[in-house]
Amino acid sequence: MALDTDAAAVVEFMEQGWKLPNPDLIISVIGGGQQFHMSPHLRQAFQQGLVIAAATTSKTNTLLRPRGKARLRSTMEVQGSSSEVQGSTSEVHGNAWLITTGVNTGVVKEVGEALNKYRYTHQKHGLDISCIGIGSWKYTAGCEQLIRSETQNMADLNNPLNAIAKSSKYQSRYRNQANQMDEPDEYFIRSYVTKQHEQYQRDLEPNHTHFLLFDDGSTSTKNMLSQRAAMEKYARFIHVPNTPIDILTPIVMVLVEGGPFSVRTICQALESNTPLVVIRESGRAADLVADLYDYFCRLDDHDHEQRVETGLSNKKNDQIIDTRDEELESILEKTRVDNNPWVDDIKYDLCRILRSRKNMVTIFQFSSEQLHGNLEDSILEALFNAAKLSGNDSDEQKTRVAELKLATAWNKLGYAQKHILTANTITKWTESDLCEALLDAVRRDRVGFVELLIDYGTPVGNLTGHKIEQLYAMADHGLPIESKFEEALPTRSDYYATYFTSEFANCTDLKLDTSLPLGKNSIRELFLWAVFHDRFDLAKYLCSKTWNQTMAPLIAAHIYTLAATVAVHAQTKEHYTKMASQFDVFAKSIIDQCFANDVFFGVDLLKQPAVAFNNLQLLGVAQRADCQSFLASDCVQK
Repeated sequence: MALDTDAAAVVEFMEQGWKLPNPDLIISVIGGGQQFHMSPHLRQAFQQGLVIAAATTSKTNTLLRPRGKARLRSTMEVQGSSSEVQGSTSEVHGNAWLITTGVNTGVVKEVGEALNKYRYTHQKHGLDISCIGIGSWKYTAGCEQLIRSETQNMADLNNPLNAIAKSSKYQSRYRNQANQMDEPDEYFIRSYVTKQHEQYQRDLEPNHTHFLLFDDGSTSTKNMLSQRAAMEKYARFIHVPNTPIDILTPIVMVLVEGGPFSVRTICQALESNTPLVVIRESGRAADLVADLYDYFCRLDDHDHEQRVETGLSNKKNDQIIDTRDEELESILEKTRVDNNPWVDDIKYDLCRILRSRKNMVTIFQFSSEQLHGNLEDSILEALFNAAKLSGNDSDEQKTRVAELKLATAWNKLGYAQKHILTANTITKWTESDLCEALLDAVRRDRVGFVELLIDYGTPVGNLTGHKIEQLYAMADHGLPIESKFEEALPTRSDYYATYFTSEFANCTDLKLDTSLPLGKNSIRELFLWAVFHDRFDLAKYLCSKTWNQTMAPLIAAHIYTLAATVAVHAQTKEHYTKMASQFDVFAKSIIDQCFANDVFFGVDLLKQPAVAFNNLQLLGVAQRADCQSFLASDCVQK
């Protein structure tokens, strides 16, 4: 693309052309290239922390189901050696975007190796993370290979599989069933071989999932700074259809080593209020920023702000005024003498921005003596700090909502209990905010947060049918359904039509008025959504909140039993059968406990129709679902 391509159009292409999932977190990594060197223990901490941070926001279930044929990644032969990057046949993406320069050197190479290790470790579940390289066209070695010929384009257009593969319904339907058919895509890199290249060029890093290469006619990468910053800024405003909570996508920049280009990048990021995590002891720019951060934190804001501004930004000289300025100069000199003359070119802007934005900076320092230190916690701390600093007093509640969204995404239940959902803040939360937070927790399968929010007093009955429909529209990993190809994800009606057959005609009548509160039926709707989307722990918890706690697990057992007959693969069938059995046992434990406490109550409960499920009978459902444990219970046998 041309370098002046509108950033909004580029991000739109990433969503629609690449079908990238809308991010819950954007991590922008910047740092050193050829001069980059990192100690082994710091490299391990960086690689592990980065992928953990990126994968933490995944909204997948404990057991990750196959979601269709994986994308064919690039096959790259770099410098005469071949390394093939293969997708899993059951690939599931974490909901984070990693953004780098995309070249196979320095810190970007470390990012690629981290992703490669992560995919290998989680290959059974097909976990993956979107990693996007934003680079220069002419700076890329072998870029001419990436130009597709008219013959190739016509071949793809004439391939009948393309029309099917580009259907979003096709993609959503077969996410749950591994499909052995190659899925054509005009944007795939079929091969990439660079045995030799110009001295100024660099290879693409083979473990990235996507690349954006911009052409301004030069081989310089410096001109990419503003375009990358604009794209990252615009990506924060991505509108997720039917998203319950309308908050900007969190973004964080991570600085590892680096030179003048990295310093200019972080300066622009901080001015845009992007939080920064600095990896101390990684070298050069990162160590300089970390030392300057410590220095400015020691300064008294009131006594020294005017002197720093005029002494560095306006006069632009190296005259030392007092001891503290001597300390500042010694910090700059320490970097300067290590063959980094660029320090003098960037010191004024860097000092000015760090002085005013130091609260947006978090320093990560790994030490062999601090075994519990990890990068992902530093990234989360930076995001929390940014959320707190994003508003003023009038935006206090908006900040609190943003913090809860972060805590939910990262599954930091303890933090939410201690700092967000407390006795002191209970009067500050609106019913609407609590309901939206509950939907977010349900969508992410955060059972602890769902329980906390319900116990906190969230008015679950205020949920409307429209909100339930939104949940179905946002969830792309569910039980298999039988339907035609359509341009939409499976709806509530699709699941009901598949799993509530004529024998369960009463359940098919559970219609929603999308505009009215669901009242006592809200828990039932959340429970069925959890079952249809294979959220076992969530469904089991919601069983305890339904009006018919014995009927709910039997309904779940019926749904899973039917799903096992529809599933194609043996492993998936086995999983669904296991879930059905667990709900069967769960229902047995409930009825047996009631029977043990009061024989007549247990028997009476067994005979009563389930009001919440349109008066279905327990024994009838248990027999149709073949719930042998329940049918063998003491109460039923009585």
